[in-house]
Amino acid sequence: AFQALSHSITLLEQESSYQQGRINALEEEVKFAAHLSRGKMFDELIQKKIQELWKTMSKEVEGLQSSMVQKQSSMENLSQDVLESKKFLWEELESVQGELRRIHQKLKDQEVDITRNLVSIKKMQENQMKCTK
Repeated sequence: AFQALSHSITLLEQESSYQQGRINALEEEVKFAAHLSRGKMFDELIQKKIQELWKTMSKEVEGLQSSMVQKQSSMENLSQDVLESKKFLWEELESVQGELRRIHQKLKDQEVDITRNLVSIKKMQENQMKCTK
């Protein structure tokens, strides 16, 4: 997910750079054409077209920036979710380990009790054998 978002951001940045290059090239062409033609009307028309182009490009750049902000926000949210999941899993692991320790101790205690009971039974059997002889 991080790689896909990073790739998308890189593509958006490349597109933005490409569009900026286009704007610069068109401005140069307009400036060159303006020098060749000497009419005030032509200059006004050119300025109007430049302004329209700037507005269009500004909207595109704003859209790209908005998209990048959304993707960054998504990455931050994903990162936070991963951290919270990691914390939860560590807490669960510690809980399970504690439960396993308790079970292990309980089994040891039961083993000791069984061994004592077997020893008692054996002594009783020996005493019983002595009594019957």
